Amino acid sequence: MKLNPVTKKVLFAVVLVVATILLSVLPEAKIENITHTSYNYYTDLAQHSSWYLALTMLTCWIFPEYAPWKIGLILFGLSLGLEIGQHFFPKRSFSIHDIFANFSGTALGSLLVTVFRARRRRTAVSGS
Repeated sequence: MKLNPVTKKVLFAVVLVVATILLSVLPEAKIENITHTSYNYYTDLAQHSSWYLALTMLTCWIFPEYAPWKIGLILFGLSLGLEIGQHFFPKRSFSIHDIFANFSGTALGSLLVTVFRARRRRTAVSGS
């Protein structure tokens, strides 16, 4: 079965969202379990912000017709819902610090994509 490019992009986006949900709710999906190290507050925050930075940039790449700030806002809404939902899962907990880290990742990702797109447009217009 051959998939068209749009279908491939949508499937990739679905995989990213499912991975985000699973990493948010599964108790085993913690960085210290993967790296076999003890919990570190700053590593946890870096993990949150870097995941949402990459997720925002990839989603903007998948859906270039949408403004990066809209994608960032939607992904931040997803992260907020998942963080609140963690309160109801065993061995998971709600953290306002994680929400701030998620926001920093989505905001920075949106900003970077906006800058990259503006530079690309400027280069295309100038012909260099």
